[in-house]
Amino acid sequence: MVFIQLPFVFLTQDVCNENGLCQGNVLEGFEALTSIHCMKICKKSSLCQWYSFNKDQKYCLNLESCDVFDGNEVGFVSGQVDCPIPIYSKLLITNGAYYEEGNQKISEVVDLSNDESSCNPLKDFPIDLQAACGGLINDSMILICGGVDPSGASNKCFLINGPSEPVVYMKLRRNMPGCAVINDTLLWMTGGFNELSNEKTTEFIDLTTQLAVAGPDLPAGLYGHCMVSINETTVLLTGGYGSGSGSESSYLSYFFNIITYQWTPGPSMMNSYVYHDCTILKTNGTTIAMLANNYHVEFLDMQNPSEWYPGPAPDESMKPQFY
Repeated sequence: MVFIQLPFVFLTQDVCNENGLCQGNVLEGFEALTSIHCMKICKKSSLCQWYSFNKDQKYCLNLESCDVFDGNEVGFVSGQVDCPIPIYSKLLITNGAYYEEGNQKISEVVDLSNDESSCNPLKDFPIDLQAACGGLINDSMILICGGVDPSGASNKCFLINGPSEPVVYMKLRRNMPGCAVINDTLLWMTGGFNELSNEKTTEFIDLTTQLAVAGPDLPAGLYGHCMVSINETTVLLTGGYGSGSGSESSYLSYFFNIITYQWTPGPSMMNSYVYHDCTILKTNGTTIAMLANNYHVEFLDMQNPSEWYPGPAPDESMKPQFY
């Protein structure tokens, strides 16, 4: 008796990010950097039900159907449109300043899901830098802009593990800016401090064109604030110096609508914040904004964003070492 491995499988169960190629009615094909990017484009289409991503050629197929699944095509990753987007467990720590040692070039990755794991070392950052801002673009590239280097406030944008020269120059030098990832190509750089004043201006950094384009002004000149995209249309801004509070850190928050270009005041925070972190948490179908510094943690339920409420206080023994 001879056994022959059949290359094609008729699907009877869910497929999410598995090695193999879907064969069916192709809606479109395009270049993509990662399988996650390929999946996200499929989710935006009302017709797309499946995706297949070629890992070597960085090419994505969006399909209306997957009649057969070729598991032998291990150069592809495929899945269904309703597959959950993977949760990132790795944290990048880069640059900053240590008390006696000054600005840092080092970068390291921490895996929050496995404290015994180790990652391949990253290249040193091209310049000594602190107080910059950046984000993960297109699920594959980490762009860092602004901050202060040995020559002063910076207008340079670098890619982590990328070229040693800046990939984009901002229109203005921005020390301690706030920023938010807007889409698969844009990083929104806002405010910051330079030799002249607190900046109210903003600019969009486009990795596709490698250009900086002027954006809408902030509600006030700000630095040391934090920003995060809540969804595809809304950005949250919190805290900072300069938002109507003189030299004191701010209790204020704002929402920005990317479609209408309008700022709307949000609820005042329980504590004032500057040089803090902010992020979005998604749990049990609920989106929650979180902000934290070395002393306080606060949450805002985005289904009813009327009032911040306290989170667990950080360990009082924690002292800031990097910034």
